[in-house]
Amino acid sequence: DPENAQKIGEFKNAHSSHINALVINSEGNQLASCSGDFLVRLWDFDIVLQSRDFEGHEGPVWTAAFSPDGTKVVSASSDKTVKVWERDTAKVLFNLTDHTAPVTAALFSPDGKLIASAGGDKIIRIWDATTGKPLRTCEGHTGTITCLDFSSDSKRLVSGSADRTIILWDADNAAILMTIPDNPSIVTSVAFRPNGKQIAVGNIDQTIRLY
Repeated sequence: DPENAQKIGEFKNAHSSHINALVINSEGNQLASCSGDFLVRLWDFDIVLQSRDFEGHEGPVWTAAFSPDGTKVVSASSDKTVKVWERDTAKVLFNLTDHTAPVTAALFSPDGKLIASAGGDKIIRIWDATTGKPLRTCEGHTGTITCLDFSSDSKRLVSGSADRTIILWDADNAAILMTIPDNPSIVTSVAFRPNGKQIAVGNIDQTIRLY
């Protein structure tokens, strides 16, 4: 319980390697964990038991995200692939293989229509979330893309990179809307404010900046 710092549950030996990312579904009853053991693992909060494994990646899994309706999970891995899974069966719906380097970020748009992914090839790839079809690419970074976020209306996408820049994109046509250059250090995380008017940026220098 965050209000009194009381531990209310524990998943012991959750993975056989380090845990890279955690994400909770919108209903608040399931947790997906990603690990260096190549697995995405789905947990049920209500029974505090492992629910199922999503097996298929051939390298550490860096991140995962639920679709807005909670029926799908997208994962990104150092094996250069993005996988879209059916949550209830752990079946791979789409195996997205266009990236040419490890993939460090992947997420659904809030309207559930798009998936964006990015990583070491310095390219953001936007996919149709229903069919897995590649739609467009966003190119402009000169270093590994470390993080992504969609605006709440799904019309814009923000990316952060090891090249110390933040780029704001039009998600519909991949046009660059704005670049924030010369950050003091590598950008590790980005987040839109729900009203879409501000962006929070986390850096490796232990600082959070607001734009």
